[in-house]
Amino acid sequence: MYLGHELFGCSEGMFCLNNYGEMVLWNPFLNQFKHVPKSPIPRLAVGDNDSVHVDPVMFGFDRESEPTGNFKAFSLIHNILDPDGNDYTSEIKHQTEVYSLNTNSWKPIKVSIGDHYFYIYGGNPVHVDGKYYRLATRSCGEKLTRSVIISFDFSSEELSFGERPEPEDESPRHKWELFDYGGLLCAIRYPRPDGDEESWEVFLLKEDGGWKKKFALLGSLLN
Repeated sequence: MYLGHELFGCSEGMFCLNNYGEMVLWNPFLNQFKHVPKSPIPRLAVGDNDSVHVDPVMFGFDRESEPTGNFKAFSLIHNILDPDGNDYTSEIKHQTEVYSLNTNSWKPIKVSIGDHYFYIYGGNPVHVDGKYYRLATRSCGEKLTRSVIISFDFSSEELSFGERPEPEDESPRHKWELFDYGGLLCAIRYPRPDGDEESWEVFLLKEDGGWKKKFALLGSLLN
């Protein structure tokens, strides 16, 4: 976890903050703070050469919890086991946990991830219809990384992974962001400021999990 100040997310007027490794909930309307206890669940990486990587917490609101809903946080922990001190033979074991504000406690949940390693990068988290979405890269051993979209359902407490749109002219000179577009998940590809690309594209997630290009725009038209 990044040891500084960071915004994990905002939902239903509640902010989830990282304050030098401590998770804090902030209600700005009531000017109240809640310091979230650290998870008591033991980590699997305990060897001298082992390491632990914690992805940014996913924060949202479970509308189906009785009686009035519940704020929750999901944490994905990568335990990198390296007993021989050799990066090429290291093994990744995951732990997944959910914090409930109603009970003020963490609990482990079972999620099928395999031996993939995920790195959540750039962009703001997006909430659409009770689910949390964020961009990430996925790798497995020495295999090439792939761009994916991680989603977490705060009611069912299920984690899932979907493919990001892959235009034929995929280029590192573009950046991606996720947005809520009228209740649908929207992915926008736009030019990096230091590149020579000019195209903007907007994709919408369909019910079958595929993507549909909704709009396209040449940057030169904006001038």
